Amino acid sequence: MNTKTPLLTDYGKIEVIEQDLPPLGEEEALIELEYGGICGTDVHIYNHSHPTAKPPIILGHEYSGRIVEINSNKRTDLKSGDLVTSHPLEGCGTCTPCLTGSANACRNIKIDGIQVDGFFTKRFIVPVSKIYKLNDSLDPRLGSMIEPLAVAVHDVRRSELSVGQDVFVVGAGPIGLLIALVARLAGARRVILCEVNSYRRELAESLGFFVFDPTLPDFEQKALDITEDKGYEIVFEASGAKACAGYMTSLTAQQGTAMVVGVAGEPYPIETFKILSRELKFIGVRIHPQQDFAEAVNLVNDGALNAELEKMITNIFPLDKLEDAIKFSIEDQEHFKVILEA
Repeated sequence: MNTKTPLLTDYGKIEVIEQDLPPLGEEEALIELEYGGICGTDVHIYNHSHPTAKPPIILGHEYSGRIVEINSNKRTDLKSGDLVTSHPLEGCGTCTPCLTGSANACRNIKIDGIQVDGFFTKRFIVPVSKIYKLNDSLDPRLGSMIEPLAVAVHDVRRSELSVGQDVFVVGAGPIGLLIALVARLAGARRVILCEVNSYRRELAESLGFFVFDPTLPDFEQKALDITEDKGYEIVFEASGAKACAGYMTSLTAQQGTAMVVGVAGEPYPIETFKILSRELKFIGVRIHPQQDFAEAVNLVNDGALNAELEKMITNIFPLDKLEDAIKFSIEDQEHFKVILEA
């Protein structure tokens, strides 16, 4: 069995090859890709700015696909032709995080498309235990948005957001905007964002959010004025930008929570005095455990955010043009979410 595969053969170089697939093992399924979402992580790997991923590797951890063949005695709910996606990571299975349902925090984690081959290929094999069935009527493009939505579900859950709290999100990229959508759905009273890119600001505003340009004078004070100078119970730092790190202490309310979401390219400068004087809580978040992935699947199957997810998809490239899609993601400033069509 072989399949066409865009392979990252070296940093900054992708070649389409014929890949041989092994025979289907017990409790495995053969999946044919429908759509795959390009993540910032894929761009970092391509640019040689990811700390662990190394070529040669098949990129991709966001996808929707259809079951071609399944070999399972356990998953009687799945059959050939089903539209599916799957949880894209595996922990060691023996450490404390793994044993308590948080494999995303495993120190020896293997993430599809990062430490092991991913889903940007015409056909691939996955364990049936990781597969989630999607509604037959669902637009398969939206299935490729489930993985980043799961990131937002995890981040909001870990923040312990309570109904009626004020939330500020730094960065209105895909993850920041998804966090804002999930926080609003979870009952936040106000969800405010900031974003330097005007295209992203306009998209977030079209989804009903108030978005600051943080480069404008007195931005921080104006953001605080909305809360009558109290600050925000929860601040999500989703930009990964050094210049934005200070907002985690300047905009967070007394005894509030700062969520460290964005992957920083360089160390953050943090005012520790503000942390202790305000009794702030800082929480780091990483990917998502399977329970939060399952919740993201439920949200999409129920249609809770599907109109918003559809609006976030702005560009579609053929699978064999993966390198063009990545370059476009890097160079173009007026797009939001790029996905691949198999």
